[in-house]
Amino acid sequence: MGRVHRLHWNECSGVVKIVCSWFISPALAAGLAGTVFLFTKYAILKTDAETSYKRAKLAMPFYVGMAWFVVAFFFCLKGGPALNGEFKIYNKMDDGTKEIRTKVLPTVFGVAFGVGAFCGIIALFAFTLNPKFEEYCRKTEEEELAEIKAKAEAKAKSDENVNPIMLSVQKYLTSGLDKDCVVIDDNAVGADMAHKAQDVAEVYFEPTERAFRFVQVFTASFSSLSHGANDVANAIGPFCTVFHVWNTGYTELNGDGGKKVPVETWILAFGGIFIDIGLAFDGWRIMQNLGNNLTYQSPARGFCMEIGALTTVLLASQQGIPVSTTHCMTGATVGVGICNGDAASINWLMVCWASFGWFITLPCAGIVAGLVFAFVTKAPKLLSRPDQTTILNFNSTFLDELNVPENHKARGMCFVQSGCNNVRFIKYFDQFVNDNQAKYTGDLPTGFNQTEGFEDDRFTWSTKL
Repeated sequence: MGRVHRLHWNECSGVVKIVCSWFISPALAAGLAGTVFLFTKYAILKTDAETSYKRAKLAMPFYVGMAWFVVAFFFCLKGGPALNGEFKIYNKMDDGTKEIRTKVLPTVFGVAFGVGAFCGIIALFAFTLNPKFEEYCRKTEEEELAEIKAKAEAKAKSDENVNPIMLSVQKYLTSGLDKDCVVIDDNAVGADMAHKAQDVAEVYFEPTERAFRFVQVFTASFSSLSHGANDVANAIGPFCTVFHVWNTGYTELNGDGGKKVPVETWILAFGGIFIDIGLAFDGWRIMQNLGNNLTYQSPARGFCMEIGALTTVLLASQQGIPVSTTHCMTGATVGVGICNGDAASINWLMVCWASFGWFITLPCAGIVAGLVFAFVTKAPKLLSRPDQTTILNFNSTFLDELNVPENHKARGMCFVQSGCNNVRFIKYFDQFVNDNQAKYTGDLPTGFNQTEGFEDDRFTWSTKL
């Protein structure tokens, strides 16, 4: 608690940058989503019924291509090590940051445009010229409800032959997938304002709205992709650091060299699996609050919200800014709702409630994490031996055989044994470290005099440089 100076409060890369992103990212997402919706509204939705549907069909390849273009552009711009080594997209600076080479921007733009054009051509044949697409869009709401009812009855009949215990387990595991997120709960925050927002919203031609469902499949998928590129990375980043320190003992991660922590594949899988589990069990609550409870939702509106949010998140990810997909999606939803032209089209009480949650999250998470850390570090340790420490100054021969870098030899090196009998490296000997393990059973360099470096089979001291 007494090391507040270790936090970067005032620097551009510190806490202030994160707090600023709470305001900038929703505003940017609102602007992008609102712009796309206004174009869609006046070019397609507000024309007469049949004209709007025809224009929507013709616009499908454009919108699908635009979604693919955005994703391809930012992925090419980000550039992995192999891609950067081949095309030199960016230069690595001394402080660890990356500077994009302006000369490659036309190439990146061309690649992204090619990907978008290719996917747009596929969408032309898959949607615009596909008779089944026409059949689906022309389907009435009554026909769709009848199909849903028939499927539900068929499923209920098939469940009669399933073991009751297995059926109960299945219902429990899929309970979060069978929730009504469309109907506004009377106990929801600002329920009256939410109902008012539904009443004042413009309702467009149903076949036109149904056409946008297919575009929304792409934008929703890409929103999940951007969610993994930023939010999941924010979550597993600290975990990767803790695992790296535990696994190697190397604690100097913020030196001038800009050392990066390697990310294990299983940690990425861990983050992906558990975000899916969280979505399946409790995601419906956020869908409900940020859906019709915030403003009127429709496929055309949802597509614009998602394209605005995912562009903002990918832009922030490219710049290394930790933003929240929820912040961006909330901003995009408000931006599209405002484009209805009526302030009553937004449940402002829900907006305030969500904003309050953003502010309260940081101090609450900090307090809980600090308390848990204090509890763990100050708790009695079963293997603790405070009278024996591992502050060592090894002789030059021993350091040479361990391949210790020269800049480390100048100050000395401290070694700590891990629980699996691996030697951990602590960069400098003046970092006070307790050896909490019982014995060291690893191999030592040939010719090392154990009497100079052991006491009761434990490292305690060695000759000076």
